[in-house]
Amino acid sequence: MLIAQRLELDPIVTDRRYFAQACGCDRFTWNWALAEWNRQYEAGQKPSAMALKKQFNAIKYRDYPWIEAIHRDAHAQPFANLAKAWSRFFADIKAGKPAHAPVFKKKGKCRDSFYVANDKLTLGEHRVRLPKIGWIKLKEAPRYGGKILGASVSREADRWFLSFQIDVELSMLIGKPRREKLGVDLNTGSIDLSDGSPPLPPPKPLKQFSQRMAHLQRKASHKLECAKADVGIAKNKPWPKGHRPKQSNNLRKLNLKIARLHARISHVRTDFLHKTTTRLCRENQAITVEDLNVQGMTASATGTIEQPGRRVKQKSGLNRSVLDVGFGEFRRQLQYKSQWYGVELTMADRFYPSSQLCSTPGCDYRNKGLKLGVSEWTCPQCGTVHSRDLNAAINLENYVPRATREVKPVSAKADMICASQDESGQESNRAHFRVHLE
Repeated sequence: MLIAQRLELDPIVTDRRYFAQACGCDRFTWNWALAEWNRQYEAGQKPSAMALKKQFNAIKYRDYPWIEAIHRDAHAQPFANLAKAWSRFFADIKAGKPAHAPVFKKKGKCRDSFYVANDKLTLGEHRVRLPKIGWIKLKEAPRYGGKILGASVSREADRWFLSFQIDVELSMLIGKPRREKLGVDLNTGSIDLSDGSPPLPPPKPLKQFSQRMAHLQRKASHKLECAKADVGIAKNKPWPKGHRPKQSNNLRKLNLKIARLHARISHVRTDFLHKTTTRLCRENQAITVEDLNVQGMTASATGTIEQPGRRVKQKSGLNRSVLDVGFGEFRRQLQYKSQWYGVELTMADRFYPSSQLCSTPGCDYRNKGLKLGVSEWTCPQCGTVHSRDLNAAINLENYVPRATREVKPVSAKADMICASQDESGQESNRAHFRVHLE
């Protein structure tokens, strides 16, 4: 089983300087390869990553002698990455998906990282040996042991991380399931489980640190406006193309604070998602979760000039809340962790009205008039008082996939689908958005 680990490094000043130089070497090689690829393609040739790599190796030490101070992995892997990027681009075009061609990397605007081959890496209990610089301390020990297939060093704000892919035995990941089946209902306010346990409130770090972030970004904006005035650029006018503003030490420190806050927001959200998904996969044999269309749920409501949108500000706030919880990342982690722990993961149909159906056994009532603001409702058929989210989680636990309904007798409520679909099977944007918030 191939898994990835990410450990924080504890480098000294000279190590940090080498890391920054290696990232710059990786970025320079990528830009050189992309420019040469585009030039050859426009000239009618058929460029390849291997040919570009041989062409670069023939001139790199002669034309760029500073590259010799950096290990060769940092300026060899970008060619393979570029080949993968172009292959993905043409594959998306062939499949009819939105395709994005590779773009040039700009210092300060891209992710800083460089590659290290597995035969050049030695991993210890609390340290790692990297080429050119030797042993570096790790802030935590590796969680799994096995054969390392490749690694990369990356930066977030002023912190450096080592990420590597490792081949581990499957027995190391087997959990101890205690419940046969579990339904999980995702909401912006909580994650509800069908076993009746207390709801899991997401931390919502973006909302928590939004005021702090806005304060720091306003200060940075004011400093940039002052820098514009010093060089004679009018207020609220953009910087000339190709002109790089000179940063003062205070602005540089302020940008570092903003980067640290962005990293903290990301780490808080990721920590919650990883702990929650790992716990669910370890303690259950089967999990059912809604197949939410996050892209459709978070679509902008601005509209056009001819047809302007309604309640744009409210919709943007809701979009921010949905993205802050991380519905898409939650589902992605469940998908690969369910394979690790041997869990059967079922994606419920996105039009399945889990909130509207009565979860009482033997009752087939459906509350079609249930509105978004109602958190509790009483079934008029059996008299049960339902909590909206817990009722949805129980219905997800009892969900039967549509493919099996033809051969397996089920109750009438499991055979219901959302009535917002039209005859062609395509839903309207308003009904589509309403269903996902149930």
